[in-house]
Amino acid sequence: MKSSDKLIVMNWKCNPSSVSESLGLASVSDAENVVVCPPAAFLDAVGKKVKAASLGAQDGYWSEGPWTGEYSFRQLRSVGVKYAIIGHSERRLIFGETSESVSQKAAGALAAGVSPMVCVGERKRASLSSAIKNVISELEASLAGIPKSKAGKIILVYEPIWAISTTPGGARNASLAEMEPVMAAMAEKFKGLFGMKAKVLYGGSVNPENAGIYAGCPSVQGVLVGGASIDKKKAAAVIRLIKAK
Repeated sequence: MKSSDKLIVMNWKCNPSSVSESLGLASVSDAENVVVCPPAAFLDAVGKKVKAASLGAQDGYWSEGPWTGEYSFRQLRSVGVKYAIIGHSERRLIFGETSESVSQKAAGALAAGVSPMVCVGERKRASLSSAIKNVISELEASLAGIPKSKAGKIILVYEPIWAISTTPGGARNASLAEMEPVMAAMAEKFKGLFGMKAKVLYGGSVNPENAGIYAGCPSVQGVLVGGASIDKKKAAAVIRLIKAK
């Protein structure tokens, strides 16, 4: 895959604190094949700011209704959201989100015309074989009930939780030998389920120090960037490194 086709997803999480700061962050990430995912409060403002980048949501709900505090994918689509992160490790670990709810959200996103970026990953790395087994099991459950006719818009994200800096005990960067076989297995499973190729992204403390290494890996078709996405210099550097490969 050419570097120009690789997707760079900037997940700002619950940052920054103001609209003006969010617009400043958006300006450095406003490039082709970049998806900017600000907090829901700033989606409309950021969506109007970016010209080349696409707008993404950090989560969403599968329908309208009596769901206080939620945002449906149809509502998100109405303000320009094209992508949504679903099943992020923080949603699973901190907020108790299950693979069943992830599959419901993925289906809801697809029905609304939003591309779901479905995240899966193991908490600990005991062995490569156990990691593949656990990730594939989670992936299959997270895609349960998705019709083949809609599957082409799904993007997969491999998140080895043990390699995420905000996870207790995390921040040990995954080597290519540790992550590439898992991502290849994810792509193979997706093809078995839906009969088509999948775009698989890597998300595990991606930063300027390792972005170039991951971008050079054939199995990596893009990256999900967390902490580095809210630092202007780091965000710009990651984009530059990914596009250079």
